Amino acid sequence: MPFTAIIDGELTAPHAAEKSDSAECPACGNQLRIRDSHQRDDSFVARHFWHPTTPPDGCAGVGGESAEHRKMKSIAASKASSVFAGATVSIEQDVDDRRADVLVEFPREHSRHGKGLAIEVQYKHDSKDTEAVESTFHSNGYSVLWLNTDHFSDRDVNLGDGTLAAWWPTQVPDIGEWSGFHNIVTWLRQAQSPAVEREIPFPDELFSEAHALLWAENLYRLHDKGDGRFSIFSTSLFDSGRTKSDIGLAMDGSGGPSVFIRKTRRGDVEYEADPNLFRRTRKLRRLSNILESWDPERRQNWASRQVGVEPKDWVDVWETTTAMYRLALLCRADTGEPVVVFEDHYQGQITAMVEPQLASANIRRVIEACKRIQEVQKQRYRNESTDRETT
Repeated sequence: MPFTAIIDGELTAPHAAEKSDSAECPACGNQLRIRDSHQRDDSFVARHFWHPTTPPDGCAGVGGESAEHRKMKSIAASKASSVFAGATVSIEQDVDDRRADVLVEFPREHSRHGKGLAIEVQYKHDSKDTEAVESTFHSNGYSVLWLNTDHFSDRDVNLGDGTLAAWWPTQVPDIGEWSGFHNIVTWLRQAQSPAVEREIPFPDELFSEAHALLWAENLYRLHDKGDGRFSIFSTSLFDSGRTKSDIGLAMDGSGGPSVFIRKTRRGDVEYEADPNLFRRTRKLRRLSNILESWDPERRQNWASRQVGVEPKDWVDVWETTTAMYRLALLCRADTGEPVVVFEDHYQGQITAMVEPQLASANIRRVIEACKRIQEVQKQRYRNESTDRETT
């Protein structure tokens, strides 16, 4: 199926030929005729030449890359004539200093595509400077449609599959040229004075142990008995990032303080609190003293004496019990690694990892917080007694 013919001595595409023209096949020299674009079995067939008599063997009517490229441009032009009714369609049309493979000129300017479409057909030559091509056509009022071999099928092309560089975005003025702003928008866009920044350091004293205890004491004083349980003071026993354990003081719904241990692992929280431990600070101090001395050397010495114990077993080192809970320090038989177990006699237990020196120091902070609140309780009791005597 030829897509080029010699007419008046020049190679001519079907789109540019008239039916009355005398056309000659460039391959075999026989006469060619023109056949208009049409539909066949729901497929588009582009305008093309055809041999009215059987051509010689081997005559394909087209040949070589340039001929294939001309065929694609001819198919694109034929399809554009079918799609854009009333438009003027030309092949190899000059626009300024650049030549469009196919130029579609609309009868009137389109709001999105401008004066028309410059169709660029890329056949094995994808090295065109697309930015420069688009700039030329856009500046002359045309959108650019890029097609390649993937968009063609035999005698048809799907223009909608091509890449469109529309004309209209290039016509949007730079923001500096916009007008009609509300005054507040204009004001916001003007150069602003540099922001004033000033660093006010938080006093280091507020991070001291004394202030932390004062905070716990005042939370206790302000506690409303109807608020339910909430933490008023907590401090770390262990923190690896993924697993954390801490110890602290909490208030229950009746206003009574409790010592709690909390374990957090990957977002899951375990929590137990015992009001009896609040009054047994000597037991907590004993635990703190053991942990303070539980350095690597002592751990190893202790582990070496665990004869007849499975290496991975956990051995009780110290414990204390209350009416509700058992608080114990357990160590692994082969390494002396410590954990604290806080066990409810009726419901379950928390096993919390501890870093011995950190845990020792912070348990002492809990003991100090307990003493502070005990003093507040005593003062409150004395005040209530005085009030009863005066009345």
